[in-house]
Parts: sequence; structure tokens; C-alpha cells
Amino acid sequence: MHIGFRQEHLCNQRRSEERSAPAEPSAEGWREPSIACPRVATETIVGVVFSVALAMGSMMASGEELIDALFGGAGALSRAEIIFGLAGSCVVVAFILTQKNKLVVMLVSSEVAKTAGINVRLLDFLYLEMFSLTIALGLRYLGAPS
Repeated sequence: MHIGFRQEHLCNQRRSEERSAPAEPSAEGWREPSIACPRVATETIVGVVFSVALAMGSMMASGEELIDALFGGAGALSRAEIIFGLAGSCVVVAFILTQKNKLVVMLVSSEVAKTAGINVRLLDFLYLEMFSLTIALGLRYLGAPS
């Protein structure tokens, strides 16, 4: 469910007010104030972005280019493509080697990582970028399984 900027602002304002409000008595005893504002799941956003990107790519590429882009293959690589592939691989390996301790802590518990002073949002973003780069390189240079 999509909510507008104004409605989201009001939801956030209501959440902060309800968090600071005292608990209210009810028939069952004391209860905490409820927060009933919709949120868009991350998986939903990823699905929409993936579908839009795939649709745009299929509109911009011809049939043969589309098959090559989707299923890859190592046939007839230019020198620039080889250099790009090696550079991308080196970036992924360097990222993993330099951030491995932070990644382990973050993947086990994001709360512990925040407490340890790790910027979890940035590290998660970079991890996903490296993951997507690895998939793209694998598809381009190795091809998709048949």
C-alpha cells in the first residue's frame, strides 16, 4: 500500500506522540498505545524495482542483445570487458577482505553491530551492491545455467 509523503509524516508524528504517551487502562489491564500506520516491505520495493528495470532493459535492447544480457556467455569478449570484469572482481574481493569482521557481526545481529559503532545501513547497502555486482559479473562472463 502506497502512502503519500504527508500521510507518512503524520504517521511518524503520531508514532512519536504515542511512544511518549503513558499507557492507558483497559478491561484487561494496562495496555500500550497502538500504532496503526501502513509500511511498505523492503521485499515489495525490491520486486518493483527489479520488474521495472527488467521491463526497461527489454524495451531498449534488441532480441539478440536481450538474450546475451539475460543469459550471458564468455564468447568473444573485448579487452575492455575483460578489464571491467577483473576490476569488478577485485572490488568485490577487496570489500569482503576489508569488511569481513563487520559483515559477520552485522549478519549475526544488527543490534550488536549498531552498539559496536558500525553503520549498519551503509554496510548493508554496500553488501547488497557487492552481491549484485557478483551476480551481474557471473551472468555476463559465465552465463546462466540452462
